[in-house]
Amino acid sequence: MQAVLGVSIGTRLVGIALMRHKHLIDYRVKTYRGKWSKDKCRKIIDSLEKLIISQGITILALKYPTIVKECKALEEIRISFEGLITEYNLTTISYTIRDLKRICQKQPNKDELAKYLATVFPHIQYEYCKQQ
Repeated sequence: MQAVLGVSIGTRLVGIALMRHKHLIDYRVKTYRGKWSKDKCRKIIDSLEKLIISQGITILALKYPTIVKECKALEEIRISFEGLITEYNLTTISYTIRDLKRICQKQPNKDELAKYLATVFPHIQYEYCKQQ
């Protein structure tokens, strides 16, 4: 069974989406409070590793911010995440927000992109409307 984990990585917020057979099963945003530290990085990576194991993830769709190399904390997460990718032999596809806009019918901004995705995945329509 093909299980895809979509992850939008950040140093404070980490968005995840779980898909099986092209159906959205679960999605959420996890908040990691406090100042950046190696311990905080470990907590983020550990929580993602638990999902990979418990859900039998085989494919990882990863959305990185475009400034990863300029931000030491994001670079630490990226390096740690690459260890998970190797350890669990995950097929990985990486995107930036610019890539997603281009793929999703050239949506001009994040709001339009969210609106478009809410129409493609009716499961998230309620959450999208709640935030408007």
